[in-house]
Amino acid sequence: MKKVLIVTGPEVECGIYQYAWAAYNILKQSKNYEYEFLATDDHREFLQKASEVDIVIYNHHPHTLSWLSSGITRPLHNDGRLKQIVIYGHEHKNRFTGVDAYIVTDPYAEVGENEYNGMPPVKYYENIDYSPPKGVIKIGTSGIGNRTKNLPQIINLINEQFTEDVILNLHVSDGKFVDPSGKLSEDLTNIVKRRANSNVQVQVTRAFLDKIELISWLNENDINLYWYETPNVPGVSGSIDRAIECKKPFGVNESSFLSHVRRDFNDLNKVSIKQILAGGIDPFSEFYNLWNPKRFIERYESIIEKV
Repeated sequence: MKKVLIVTGPEVECGIYQYAWAAYNILKQSKNYEYEFLATDDHREFLQKASEVDIVIYNHHPHTLSWLSSGITRPLHNDGRLKQIVIYGHEHKNRFTGVDAYIVTDPYAEVGENEYNGMPPVKYYENIDYSPPKGVIKIGTSGIGNRTKNLPQIINLINEQFTEDVILNLHVSDGKFVDPSGKLSEDLTNIVKRRANSNVQVQVTRAFLDKIELISWLNENDINLYWYETPNVPGVSGSIDRAIECKKPFGVNESSFLSHVRRDFNDLNKVSIKQILAGGIDPFSEFYNLWNPKRFIERYESIIEKV
């Protein structure tokens, strides 16, 4: 059985790492290939491991996998033994000499030569399921502290649309690259608290949660909201993957990072939070049918077989 190595940067508290880890935990269920995972900032450690496998998949961002360059990929290509694939589109699209294929994180992005669309690495859990709202509505949002998450707009929406009591649960963790000191996260949550109307109770969770912990946290909310202000760069939100997995309704805005999950029924520029809640979970079944572990494995292995 051929071995496939998934390589990413070492920092766990990073959305790019979490993408690779989620992908690995799905792909390792394959019956066709043997998958291994390497999180490293040392190219020598990588080269040693690469000598033991048949295919390498680099999960690349220039900040998290800074050692990756054509100086690495060219000799491996010239050796002729190893196939190389790069996952990119985490805000950047860097090309390297000798790479056989590129996987774009956006499932609907236009692709060029040697490029293939990926799909969100989502997985579903038996103990995570939909339950309708009971009592005070609980609204959530999650992600690494970043101004592009536009938390002030989320509290503005809630203030405008609710006069009754409502709870806003914020999970805002400190990112290794975006907000290592935690000062930005603190500032953003304080802005939300100051803006909240008296009927809005704001509850903040700052501790980093692993994937399953975060999915469970999101599932405790009745709805989760995402309203990004993103620059014109490639990529999709990793936070929204967890919102799909938690089996609760979610609302999004027109950000390009959210376009792959935006439909008329959850577009916050077209419908209200209460309308999304009233629709329940059924409209979201489209995403569960499109993106699941079986389809994820099939997609990645079809790309591997082409190279």
